[in-house]
Amino acid sequence: MLCGSTVAANAIWSQDNFNLPHNEHRPYYQLNEYPRGYDKDSMQLALEQILKKPAVAWSKTDSLDYLFTLIAVSDYDKAHEFFKKFKKVNPRNLDEFHLIQFMFSYKRMFAKAFLWLERERKEYPETEQIIDFRWRLHEVEDLVVRGLWTDDSVLYPVLKDSKWTAIKKGSESYTVQTIPLIQNLDQALRDETKFEFNSNRALAMAFFEFGIFLEKNLSTTDAFIALSIAKYYDRFNSKITEKYRLVRSSMNKKNLIFPSMRELFPKQNKGIFNIENIKKRQQAAQDSIVQIEQKPMRLDLEKEQKSQYLSGKMASLIILIGLVLMLVLVAIFVKIKK
Repeated sequence: MLCGSTVAANAIWSQDNFNLPHNEHRPYYQLNEYPRGYDKDSMQLALEQILKKPAVAWSKTDSLDYLFTLIAVSDYDKAHEFFKKFKKVNPRNLDEFHLIQFMFSYKRMFAKAFLWLERERKEYPETEQIIDFRWRLHEVEDLVVRGLWTDDSVLYPVLKDSKWTAIKKGSESYTVQTIPLIQNLDQALRDETKFEFNSNRALAMAFFEFGIFLEKNLSTTDAFIALSIAKYYDRFNSKITEKYRLVRSSMNKKNLIFPSMRELFPKQNKGIFNIENIKKRQQAAQDSIVQIEQKPMRLDLEKEQKSQYLSGKMASLIILIGLVLMLVLVAIFVKIKK
C-alpha cells in the first residue's frame, strides 16, 4: 500500500508530465523548411571560376552559368544587361525559370515576368496550379507598386470560400480538396521566397491570408509559421502583428512547442558579392604569378650584368698595370743608357 507522500509525489509528477510543452499533432500536412537562395561559398567559387576564362572564350553554357549566377547573387541590373545580349535563353531547369522570373519581378517588369510564367506553365504543365498562385501574387505586386492596393483587399479569394469550413478535417473531401490546396499554395510561396530577401508587401499579405486559413483548416503551429514569415516581409503591418500575437497566445494556452523560425526560414547575409572586386583579386593573383615567374630571370640578368661589369673592371686594371710597367721599364732603360 502506497503511503500518502508517495501518492502525492506521483500526483505531482503526473500533473507536471501532463503539462509539459508538446508538439502539436499534425498528421495531414506540415510546413517544413523554406529554401533560401544558394550556398554563398559555392556561388562565390562559381563566379570566380567563370571569370577566370576570358569572356570571348565562353561557351553557351558558360554564358548561361554567368547569367544565372549574377541573378542568384542579387546583381539584377548587371544580370538584366547581360540577359539582353542573348538571342534566346533556354533555362535548363525550374530553378533557372524562377531566377529569370524573379529578375523581372525585381526590375518591376511584370509583363515579362508573366511571359516567363506562361512559358514555365507550357514546359512544366504539372506546375499549373502552383503558377496560378504565383501569377496572382505578381499581379498584386504590380498593384502595390502603382499604389492601387489596400490592405483591405483580398489576395487569394479562394481561401475565403465558405466551403472549406464545411469540410471535416480528416475526411475524404479534406484529403482530396483541402490538403492539395495547401500543398500548392505552400509550394508557390516557397518558389517566391527563395530569392526574396527584402520587404515585400504582397508576399506578406499572401502569408497572412495563408496563416488564417491554416489556423482554421490545418493547425495552429503551421499558422504561426506562416504569420511569422508574413511579419518578416512586412514588420510594420499592424493587422499582421495583431493576428500573429493571437496565434502565439493560442499556442501558449495549448502548451505547444514553438517551431524554430531560424531553422524553418533562415535569413541570408547581404553584400558579400562584388564582381569587380573578384576581378581585381584575380588580376592581383595573376600579377603575383607573373612576378614570381619573372623573378629568377631578373636575378640571372643581374648576375650576368654584374659579372660583365667586374670583367670590364679587371681588364681595365690589367691594361693600367701594363702601361705602368712599360713606363717603369722605359725609365730604367733611359737611366742605364745615360
